[in-house]
Amino acid sequence: MQFIKLYNKITSSVKKSKKIEKNDFLNILDDFNSSFYENILSKEEFSRFYNFFSEIDVDHPHLEELFSTILDDLNRISDLYIALNELNECRSVDLDLFFEFCRYIKTKNRWFEVLKKIDSPSVNLLNMRFVPCSKKRNNLRQNKKVQSISLSTLLSRDFDEWQSVSSNFDFFHINGKHYEMYLSKAKSKASTYDRLGCQFLGDEVRKNAKTFENLYGVTNHGFRRITMTLTAAILSKTHSYEYVPLKSTSSVALINVFKSKSFLEILNNIVNLYCSQVAANGGVIDYSLLKPLSYSESELYPICCEYNPRSYPLHDFWPLASKKVKNIIELLESHPATGGRAIFDSYRVITPSFLLKFPGSHAQLSKKLTDFVLTISEIINPIILGEKNGKCYFVSYWH
Repeated sequence: MQFIKLYNKITSSVKKSKKIEKNDFLNILDDFNSSFYENILSKEEFSRFYNFFSEIDVDHPHLEELFSTILDDLNRISDLYIALNELNECRSVDLDLFFEFCRYIKTKNRWFEVLKKIDSPSVNLLNMRFVPCSKKRNNLRQNKKVQSISLSTLLSRDFDEWQSVSSNFDFFHINGKHYEMYLSKAKSKASTYDRLGCQFLGDEVRKNAKTFENLYGVTNHGFRRITMTLTAAILSKTHSYEYVPLKSTSSVALINVFKSKSFLEILNNIVNLYCSQVAANGGVIDYSLLKPLSYSESELYPICCEYNPRSYPLHDFWPLASKKVKNIIELLESHPATGGRAIFDSYRVITPSFLLKFPGSHAQLSKKLTDFVLTISEIINPIILGEKNGKCYFVSYWH
């Protein structure tokens, strides 16, 4: 059958979690395994599943996690089928009626959330960590595009919310102790309030600790969950950009970057020069031509630029990567916890960029080259994030 790989994975999962005797379990499934998927999945879903499993490594440990919602339901369906057969020993269960019930379970228990994301990674650029060939995986990742990151939602809130944003990434370090220390102090503080008879204050501390845990506690093999928006917000603080409070004429606050006029002129000139070289090179960037800036920030009246954080696919920055960065990515692409397999679908480089007051004629290219020059000059320090199932995790600083 076309679905033998998925079938084996599901039966393996059910047998492990329910400890059903092999022979009994297979005898039960024999009644409907040949038609189960055709009855439960639409033709389009069936086709996407087949395309997915024909392109991935079926032994990747994350596969069961991806299908956990479906597998949990199938465990219950299996139990129900066993129970119904025991109640109806004289006649077999009406499969048409049973499949109708299974379709109901599918629609009510979020199967569709899983099914919508299942397709060949080559088609939807999701679940790329399951692609066994590293060359093909990297080729797929090169289809990812540059994105601008908007802070408008965060900046439209109360100033207290902006103040609550951390000024560093200490909580996200894979081997850092700040996360555990915060929770330990919160637990101790709540207990103290309880002993003093102030249970309301103790509950508030526990509530805040739970919010903190939801924000910082989700991990992927130790790498902590973080959004691109939060990354961009923290980057603005680590680079000492200025928060400008909400004005009556504006719907949101602003983040301003102040640079000297001479610095911006030097930067603009060199970026325009690089743009011309790229054009002469048929649109291909010659990374060997990029050099650090020689600049001065001594002027008393700097020019205000608008903060414009951007998210790049890692391959855009890869020719600029240090040996240390390349070693980190190499480890994540063959992680010991997954038997030497990738643990992230792709990687993003988040830059604390700003808009030039002297824009060049090549708008998108000039932005990219500006970020390259600022990075190699160590004027900005981007952050590397890993993506998994559409969520981001803090990996490393660029420098």
